[in-house]
Amino acid sequence: MKATEYQIQCAIVEWLRVRAISGKFRFFHIPNGGSRHKAEAARLKKSGVMPGVPDLCVILQNGRTLWIEVKSSKGKLSADQNDLIDWLNASQRKGHFAYVVRDLYEIICIINEHLEA
Repeated sequence: MKATEYQIQCAIVEWLRVRAISGKFRFFHIPNGGSRHKAEAARLKKSGVMPGVPDLCVILQNGRTLWIEVKSSKGKLSADQNDLIDWLNASQRKGHFAYVVRDLYEIICIINEHLEA
């Protein structure tokens, strides 16, 4: 059985929590997805929720930001997600990076690479 996007993200968050103790980065989840009552969805949209924002943000001590979109092995990016990830990747020279990850191993490699840089 293949892991769901939720299961993958929970495994990633568990790993990030353990690693964040080192103080080399902080992270947070952006809860843009999920089903909501229409009134709640309208309230969130009015307060700034935007489609396409990646699931996780990791802020490194050196000021770089890693934006992480979690997908299952067969998950596909929406048009909004593609647009925002393209925009973030265009900002790499400013220290912003965006990644789509499909398992825990990918995020471990990404974090380690950025911590060593």
